[in-house]
Amino acid sequence: PDAVHFLNEAFKHCKAIAVNTEALQVLRATYFGRKISIPKVKEEGEISEGISVGEGKKFAEKFMEDIKQHRFWDREKARKIPA
Repeated sequence: PDAVHFLNEAFKHCKAIAVNTEALQVLRATYFGRKISIPKVKEEGEISEGISVGEGKKFAEKFMEDIKQHRFWDREKARKIPA
């Protein structure tokens, strides 16, 4: 439950998320995991902007590039009541 909560918070705050191919079931258990298309097989690549699955050096480099972007603002929903 802690890992699922952590991933939901990272998604809510528009942060980069990287998951090893062996942990796809954890990603599927998240709130956003039910909203986006997550492959049923253990395939590498970007699932959605800022959410990647994989392993190895190339995957780690992609995640570092995502982290440099800081946030993926397209995930943020517009507020219902203007301030």
